[in-house]
Amino acid sequence: MIDKISLWLEMQELQKHEMLAHLFNLSETDSLAYFHILGENNLNLQEIAKKLSKDRTTAQKTVKKLVEQGLVHRRKINLTKGGIKYSYEAVPFSIVKQKMLEKVNDWHSIAINKINKVM
Repeated sequence: MIDKISLWLEMQELQKHEMLAHLFNLSETDSLAYFHILGENNLNLQEIAKKLSKDRTTAQKTVKKLVEQGLVHRRKINLTKGGIKYSYEAVPFSIVKQKMLEKVNDWHSIAINKINKVM
């Protein structure tokens, strides 16, 4: 079975943004946004929306999901003329990769337990 899963993964040629989407229950837009933010940290919502070719509302929903999943941090910036704005910084991919591996290992343990209960 493990060989079949490995073969399936190879055949699917999953990109890292696709694996991120699957493991964190994100849309493709969400996972692509993470990698845009990772590449250019400290982006604001308008910049993220432009990179995704989406409207500001969609970018806002996307960033909210990424923050909730612990993949992106929001930083508050006080403007000198009053008001605030936010910038977004991605968690380093090395940390995200570790979280991805933990999710796969958790799933693996759950799958083994369920299989053992059936047999």
